Amino acid sequence: MKNIAAFVFGLFLFATPVMATSQQAYQDYLYQFDMYRQKYSDFQVAKNSFDKFKTLESQTQALSATKFMLSQRDLLLHAYLVYLYERVGEQGGITNVNKQLYRSLLESELAFLETQSNLVSSINSIDDATTTSEELEDHYDVLSATIREIIAGISLGQLNVIAQNFDRQVTAAQSLFAQNSGQIPAEKKSTINSWVMQITNKRNLYEQKINEINAAVAGLTDTNDANDLEQKYAEVTMKIGEAKQYLSDCIANLGEVASALQYAN
Repeated sequence: MKNIAAFVFGLFLFATPVMATSQQAYQDYLYQFDMYRQKYSDFQVAKNSFDKFKTLESQTQALSATKFMLSQRDLLLHAYLVYLYERVGEQGGITNVNKQLYRSLLESELAFLETQSNLVSSINSIDDATTTSEELEDHYDVLSATIREIIAGISLGQLNVIAQNFDRQVTAAQSLFAQNSGQIPAEKKSTINSWVMQITNKRNLYEQKINEINAAVAGLTDTNDANDLEQKYAEVTMKIGEAKQYLSDCIANLGEVASALQYAN
């Protein structure tokens, strides 16, 4: 049971639900997470007892605790994948192609978990439990890459919604500027034009960063090494933060332009 005990499962508690359906799924995930921690604690106690005493009674209790823990681990994973499925459906800014891709990936992983659950229910020995657990552990790198790809996709969708709204506001500001151009003093007009140019440049930098993120996300599934995956995902997260900062700067700068237009005379 050493391999089972070493497999301490971690998920992504930083995820935040935003709509009713995903919020319900998120609450179920939190409940399953609490249950998993309890079952894992029970498993550790039973395992330690079996390792110490090696009796038939301690072996029976260890096997029972192991099955409960493995079953709950599947339920925890299932709950989290369902939560992601709901988030993908709710999140604007994700293309239909990517939504279909993410849902297909999640459905595949849910089917894998269904098979795993059936295997857990048929466990009759500690050796069976170890073999069954190792099957999920061996698959974990693929599952982890899928989860990270989808989380990044959701984040990109959120940024895309903000960027689309920002672009509409820019168009409105440009229209207002054109309508009132004749009434704006030349010096003020030159300043506003300079500001708009700076905003455009930052918007271009944001778009370049988004392209970098898309390329980095595509590379998440190109590794079978857990440490390499974590490093690549950290890079994606950093780039998403940088893109968000560019967009925040653009929004703040556009606010200055709006104020300047309001008091242009």
